[in-house]
Amino acid sequence: MRLSISASRNGKITDAAAASSFARLLVHPNKDFTMRTILLVAALMVASLTATVAQDFTAEQRAACKGDYNKFCRGTAPGGGRVLACLSKQYAQLGDACKKVVDAQKG
Repeated sequence: MRLSISASRNGKITDAAAASSFARLLVHPNKDFTMRTILLVAALMVASLTATVAQDFTAEQRAACKGDYNKFCRGTAPGGGRVLACLSKQYAQLGDACKKVVDAQKG
């Protein structure tokens, strides 16, 4: 079976390009699956490391920084280290109790 080759004038995939991709899948049917699996595992590892490193504030730590959070970081959504990053940017203006929390979280 011979495929016709059509010219690509407006950026659309040509029959030849589609045939080439299909042929690669036939020769290496698990190549795409393997790559997706590797990327998924890598993404899960990064997510778990991020969750481990980015510790949540305890109730005591939240209480120590509540005023500073409301003053400097009110619009910052919790999670992913965003609150700690916001408080760190305002470190010089933080109260002593909140500075201790920020130092403990960074250390």
